[in-house]
Amino acid sequence: MNWKIVVGGVLGVLFLGTCFFLGEKMDDPSVIDEGGKPKDESRGTGKSTQGVTKKKREKKLTVAPLNNERIALKRPTVNLATNSVANPVEKKGLDDLQLALDEENLEKVRAASAALARSPSPYVRGKVVESLRWFKQPAVADLRAMLRDSDAEVASDAQDGWLDGVKTIADEETKAKELYEGMTQIQDVDALRESVMEFYDLDDGLALPYIVNLINSGNPGAKQVGNEAYEHIAGEAYTTPEAAQKWVDVWRKDNPLPVSTP
Repeated sequence: MNWKIVVGGVLGVLFLGTCFFLGEKMDDPSVIDEGGKPKDESRGTGKSTQGVTKKKREKKLTVAPLNNERIALKRPTVNLATNSVANPVEKKGLDDLQLALDEENLEKVRAASAALARSPSPYVRGKVVESLRWFKQPAVADLRAMLRDSDAEVASDAQDGWLDGVKTIADEETKAKELYEGMTQIQDVDALRESVMEFYDLDDGLALPYIVNLINSGNPGAKQVGNEAYEHIAGEAYTTPEAAQKWVDVWRKDNPLPVSTP
C-alpha cells in the first residue's frame, strides 16, 4: 500500500471539511458585521448598547427646551437693508430707530418715531408700531395714537400692541380710563369686543360708567359693543345715563370700595 497516497487522501478530506464548515459560518448573517467582516463575539452586545446610547443622546438634544420668554422679548429689527420702499430720509430715520431700540430707550424711540409715524408708507409706519409694541405698557399712549391708522394691517398691529400693554396695567381706574380712550379710537367691532372683555375683570361699579361713556361716544362700533357689555354687566339693556347711575349706586351700596389705610 502506498502510504503517501493514503495520507494525502486523509488530508484532502480534512481540508474539504474545514472549508465547508467555514463557508457555512460565513453565510450566517448573525456572525457577519455590517462591513462584511466576521464579528468579534468576545464583544457581546456592544453594538446594540452603542445604538441605544446614541439614540438617547440624540433625543436629549431634540427635546432641549427653548427659552420662549427670551424669544418673545427679542427686539425687532426695523432698519432692513433690503427695504426699497423708504426714501433716504426715512431710511436714516429707521437707522436711528434701530439704535434707540438697541439701547432699549423709549424716549429715543419716541423721538425717532415722530416723523416716521407720519410717513405715507404703511411699511414705515408699521415699523414704528413694531418698535413701540416691544415696550408694552409704557408705550400704550403711543400705540393708542396709531389705532386709527389708514392701513388696516398697521391699525390691527397697533390694536394688538395697545391691548397687550393695557392688560398689564394693575390699577383698575387707570386701566378703565385707558380702555375707554383707546376703544373710542377703534373702528373694528371684533377688536372692540376683544378689548371690552378687559372691563369684565374690573369692579362692576367702576366699569359701568365707562361703558356708558362708550355707548355715548359717537363711535358706532363702540356703541354697539358698549350696549352688549352693559347688558352683560347689569343684566338689563341700557336706557339712560340716569338709570345706569342708579344701578351703580345700588351696586356700590352692596359692594363698597375698600378703604385705603395710610
